[in-house]
Amino acid sequence: WFGFVTFAAFYFFFKDRNEFYKMAIFTIIGMTAFLIISTIWPNGHHLRLEEFPRDNIFTQMVASLWKTDTPTNLWPSIHVYNSIAVHLAIAKSKHFVNRKGIRIASFVLASSIILATVFIKQHSVFDVLTAFALSVIMYLVIYRNDLILAIRQSLHRDGHSRTQIG
Repeated sequence: WFGFVTFAAFYFFFKDRNEFYKMAIFTIIGMTAFLIISTIWPNGHHLRLEEFPRDNIFTQMVASLWKTDTPTNLWPSIHVYNSIAVHLAIAKSKHFVNRKGIRIASFVLASSIILATVFIKQHSVFDVLTAFALSVIMYLVIYRNDLILAIRQSLHRDGHSRTQIG
């Protein structure tokens, strides 16, 4: 997940600044909403096992993850929300219009991340569904209304008028 989000952020920062701004605002608004929700209403789940029925490399990996990633303050799921944001940026980017394989790989990776968060009990289905709902809202704001383009044009005009005055 960290690699997926980080790679996309760096890629779009250097290759497609417009898509970078869309992805950045999408993720920043979602993570800010998450922080506000978690501050006002601390949340968590009780889905994790007290003890694993067997001991192998996979249960040890999950146990290690559970030690570092506690089941608290996880609604809505940032893992899910940011995975959707990255996939949308890749799917909507002009750089990947003719690269169906990359768009499919992005969808498979984002879907795998989302499913894994439920399967290894990082998040509940409720956390996932609410992250999807927040993603739909942000998709409509950012990709359907061209809000980012309007903000960028406004900032560009303000910066341009200041340089003419100064």
